[in-house]
Amino acid sequence: MSRKLAVWHSQRAISEKEAADVYQELYEQQRIPSLQHVDVYAFYNELIARYPDVDTLADEDIDASPWASSFDRSGFHIIMFMLEQRADEVVPVILELAEMYGLVCFDPQTKKLHLPSNLAQVAPGS
Repeated sequence: MSRKLAVWHSQRAISEKEAADVYQELYEQQRIPSLQHVDVYAFYNELIARYPDVDTLADEDIDASPWASSFDRSGFHIIMFMLEQRADEVVPVILELAEMYGLVCFDPQTKKLHLPSNLAQVAPGS
């Protein structure tokens, strides 16, 4: 069983409903962003430095990975699929990096939105 988390670049604070809508469009590939954001790229590089993408691992190293599959990503977003048993280890790292790079983080299982502090100060009502 896997758990999903998504991060993306946002110019403004969004509500949980807006985040759920954006996530659904990204997940179903109804929205395929072509914009490139340096903060998403930096997040990705930092994350794979800690936990390499499964696509880059040798077969004998895959069992040590926290990822259930490769990432769904663009220059605007990353959807991560992690093994449920590794979520307690990996989720705090994802949240820390999302904050560091000013990215929205959305948990589709719980519909919980994590706004980075630079956006949370002006967050709309959910």
